[in-house]
Amino acid sequence: MSLNRYLDRQMDKFIVASINRASVSSDRNFLYRISADSIKEAVDIQRLHEATVTNYLTEHYRVDASYDDRSKVFFIELDLDRCVLDPSQAKILSEAMELFRAQNM
Repeated sequence: MSLNRYLDRQMDKFIVASINRASVSSDRNFLYRISADSIKEAVDIQRLHEATVTNYLTEHYRVDASYDDRSKVFFIELDLDRCVLDPSQAKILSEAMELFRAQNM
């Protein structure tokens, strides 16, 4: 599996989780992490340049991504108001927002 495809799959999981969390709270900003080791293992590489990952996530998803060298972890701050969604994600976000409003208004 390519690095970009792996990152796309992880971001899909994070986006869906964020939408599900937003349906029960007013939060729209979430923090996730991915270890560098898990990325290297998933895409079968020995070396990983942090800028490759952070730049891809920033450019393709408009999330804030940073790397912590001490813990070897990428932190991803996903803001549902800024994040790039695919059509199905946009639909479930709209439905989640409607559900939250109906339950809390």
